[in-house]
Amino acid sequence: MEDEIKHDNPPDDKAGTRQRLITELMNSDAWLRALVDESPVGISISLEGITLYANRACLRLFGYNDLSEMIGTPQLTRVAPSSRETVARYIRTRTRGEAAPASYEITGLRKDGAPIPLYVEVARISLMEEPVSVAFFADFSEKKKIEEALQASEYRFRSLVESIDDFIAEMDLSGRCNYASPRVYNLIGYLPEEVLGKSPFDFMEPAEAKRVSKLLRLSAQREEPFYSLELALIRRDGTPVIVEASGNPFFDGHGKLLGYRTISRDITKRKQIEEALIAAEKKYRNIVENAVEGIFQTLPDGRVLDANPAMARILGYESVKELTEAIRDIGLQIYQDPGMRAEHLRALEEHVFGSFEIQVRRKDGTAGWLFVNTRVVRDSEGKTLYYEGFAKDITERKCLEEKLRKANEDLEHRVTERTEELNRRSAKLEELNITLRTILEQRDQDSKLLEQRVVASINELVKPLLRTLRKTRSGAERESLLDIIASSLDEIISPFTSQLTGQKVRLTQTELQIAHCIRQGMRSKEIAALLNISKGTIDFHRNNIRRKLGIKDRKTSLRSHLIQSGQ
Repeated sequence: MEDEIKHDNPPDDKAGTRQRLITELMNSDAWLRALVDESPVGISISLEGITLYANRACLRLFGYNDLSEMIGTPQLTRVAPSSRETVARYIRTRTRGEAAPASYEITGLRKDGAPIPLYVEVARISLMEEPVSVAFFADFSEKKKIEEALQASEYRFRSLVESIDDFIAEMDLSGRCNYASPRVYNLIGYLPEEVLGKSPFDFMEPAEAKRVSKLLRLSAQREEPFYSLELALIRRDGTPVIVEASGNPFFDGHGKLLGYRTISRDITKRKQIEEALIAAEKKYRNIVENAVEGIFQTLPDGRVLDANPAMARILGYESVKELTEAIRDIGLQIYQDPGMRAEHLRALEEHVFGSFEIQVRRKDGTAGWLFVNTRVVRDSEGKTLYYEGFAKDITERKCLEEKLRKANEDLEHRVTERTEELNRRSAKLEELNITLRTILEQRDQDSKLLEQRVVASINELVKPLLRTLRKTRSGAERESLLDIIASSLDEIISPFTSQLTGQKVRLTQTELQIAHCIRQGMRSKEIAALLNISKGTIDFHRNNIRRKLGIKDRKTSLRSHLIQSGQ
C-alpha cells in the first residue's frame, strides 16, 4: 500500500513519461481506438498502477461519465478494501518485472462506493519502450448471483436428498457408485464413503447380481429409465433386504450416456406384509371356496357382485360365473315373492344387520328355502355400496317343519277324538257306577262286588279274546290266544285283575288285554299282531298303563311291576 500511496505524488520524470504515453494512445490509429472504445469488455491501460487509458465499457463499469475522471488516478481507488492488498501485491510484482497471476477475481469499487464483483485478466505490453499493463474487466455480478443461486440450489437439493428416507445414488455405466446419499447406512449398514467406487452387485448374492445386471444392461442398451425394479441386497450384518429401485439415465453435452441416477427404498416390510396378505387371502379364499354355507355380495340394483361355489350350488348353478352372469335382478329371479326383497332391504337400511328366511326359486324352477344373515356395507359418506352375508339351505328343515305341523294337527285331531271317546266312556262308566251303587244297596256288598268282578273280567278279558279267536286262522295264534284265555280265567278272581279293574286304576278293556299280554312276556310287535292293531297304538297304551300305575317317570320294568302286582 505504501508503494501505491507514493504514486499519488509521482516524480516529474514519471509524469512526463505517462503524458507521452497518454498522447501516443490518443493519437493511435482511429480504427484501433474505435475497436477498443466500442468493446463490450472494460479495458484499461496502466503504468505501475496509474491509469493511462480506459474505454467506454470500463467507464460505465466503474460509474464514471468522462475519461478525464479516470486518467492519472491509481487503480487501487477502484478496488474494494477486501481486495486491495491482493491487487497492490500483483502491481508491485509486475513493476519489478516478475510474473503475477494473469487472471483473478476481485471486488471492485464504483465511483459511488458500491462494490462490484469483477473478473480481471491482465496482459503486459510495451508502449514506447515502456512496460504497461492492459487490464480487461468483466462484471461478475450476474455470475456471482448465478453461482450463489447454484450454491443455494445445490445446498437445498443436497439437504433435500439427504433428508428423504430413500437412498439416492449415481453410478456410471460400469455400475460403480459415484455418489451415495447418507440413507445408504439405513438401507444396508454401510457409510456413503464405503460404497463409493463399488457396484450394487457387490452387495448381492451371485444369482441375484446376474439377474439384476441383465435387466440393467438392457435398460442401458436402450438408454431408457427403469422403474420399480425389485432386487435383494445383503446388509453388513448378513441379513437380506428387499429394495425397490428406479433410475434415470444422464448424458454428457454430446448426448453420450454416462450412467444412471437412482432412488431406492427398503420394501422388506411391505413385501412381508404383501406375502402375509397373499397367504391370508389364499387361506380365507380357501375357506370361502370350500365353505358349506353360501357366501354372497349383492348390489342394491339386484345383481350378484360375488359369491362362493356353495352359493351357486344352493341356487342350482354350476359355477359362480354362471350365477353372476345369469342373475340381473335377485328380486325377480330368485325370490318367490319379489316384494319381499324390498322389505328386507328396507329393514337392512334401518338396522344395518338382518336375518331372514327366504323362499327362493332355483335355476331349474324348483322352490327352496334359505336362511340368510346379511349386513349393509357403506362408504365413508354413508352411501350403500353392497350387501354381504351368509346363506344356509333350510329347505329340508322347512319340509320337516311342515310335516311336523301336519302331524301335530293330525295328533290334535286324534286326541280330540280320543278325548270325546273317553268322555263318552266316562259317562257310561258313571252310569254304570250309579247302577252298581243302586244294586249294592239292595244286595250284599261282598257278593255283588265278586259278581261284578267276575262279569267284568269275563267281558273285558275273555270275550274280546274269543272274538279275536274266531277271526284267527293261524294255529300258532290260536294256541297263544287260548293260553291267554286260560290265564285270564285263572286270574279273574286273582288280586291282579281286581287291582287293574279297581277304582284307583281303571284300565280300559284294551289296556287290560295289553297288560295281560305284557305280563305273559309278549313284545309290542307280537301284541299288535295278536290284537290286529298297530305297534304305535300298543306303545301309546303302554304309556297310559304306566301312567295309571304311577310308574311313568320311573325306570321300573312294566312287566316286572305287573307280575309283582299279581303276587
